[in-house]
Amino acid sequence: MSIDEYKMELEEAKLYISQLENENTRIKISNKSLRNNNRALLEGNKKLSRHVERLRKERNELRYLVEKYNTVEVK
Repeated sequence: MSIDEYKMELEEAKLYISQLENENTRIKISNKSLRNNNRALLEGNKKLSRHVERLRKERNELRYLVEKYNTVEVK
C-alpha cells in the first residue's frame, strides 16, 4: 500500500469513529429521555392505583351501608 492509501484509510477510520461517537451520544440522550418518561409513567400509575384503591374502599363501605339498611326492619 502506498502512503496515500494509508492516509485515505486513516481518514475513513477517523470519520467512522466520529460517526460512532455521535451515535453513542444520541443513544445516551435517548436513554436518559426514556428513563425520565418511565419515571413519569410509573408515578402516574402509582397515583391512579391509589385512586382506584380509595374508590374500591368507598364502594365497599357503601355496599355495607346499603346492605345494613336493607336488613333493618322498617316500622
